[in-house]
Amino acid sequence: MTLTLHARHDSALRCPSCHDSLTRTCAECGTTQHAECYEAHGCTTLGCKGSGRAAARERRRDTRPTPGSAPSAASPSWPRRVRNVLIAVAAVLVGGAVILPELIGHSCHRRGMESAAIGSLKTIATAQSLFREADKEQDEVFDYATLCELGETQLVDSVLASGRKYGYEFVCQPAANPEFTWWAMARPLDRDAEQRSFFANHEGVIYYSQPGRPPMCPCEVGPNGEPAASWTPIGQ
Repeated sequence: MTLTLHARHDSALRCPSCHDSLTRTCAECGTTQHAECYEAHGCTTLGCKGSGRAAARERRRDTRPTPGSAPSAASPSWPRRVRNVLIAVAAVLVGGAVILPELIGHSCHRRGMESAAIGSLKTIATAQSLFREADKEQDEVFDYATLCELGETQLVDSVLASGRKYGYEFVCQPAANPEFTWWAMARPLDRDAEQRSFFANHEGVIYYSQPGRPPMCPCEVGPNGEPAASWTPIGQ
């Protein structure tokens, strides 16, 4: 019996290492072989620069990222890191969306109450001038009034005359020389460390206490309605 060998027509498409039909072409000599075999063993052609395990290791080393360099988008850890960063950013944004409006709202509310308290002190100052100049008591003594007297003569509204308005406690009375001096004070009912107290007198200047300090006390007012040394005029 005679055996006859015939060349396979698809031999060019077969890997000479494992005979798999999937091939890869060597960049050095053009030999085709299976891609995994090429990566593991290198080119099968003797003398080719791409042959041997050392060449295969060099090729694999060239595809690895260098230390300190950013991982490629294909790296499996890269999407995970991006996802973790996005989750952290989302958590910060959600927390800020919940906390910031409350903080901003509290600050705006406090400033609104302070502005209203200053406006009430200006109202008291105007009422004191009208009370004295018009002799509202009709006793022929041109002197200043208490807060209650300003309310009785309808120079201030009844709420302000009661001594509590806009979250503040108001105190107003003539000083040692009632024909020439008076003082008024607005102290916050809520002892918020950041909320300020305010003071006004016959000189027409409004003072405030520094945030974080205790509220103003009537005992700190001088005999002629002088403000305490620690109080600061508005605008300074």
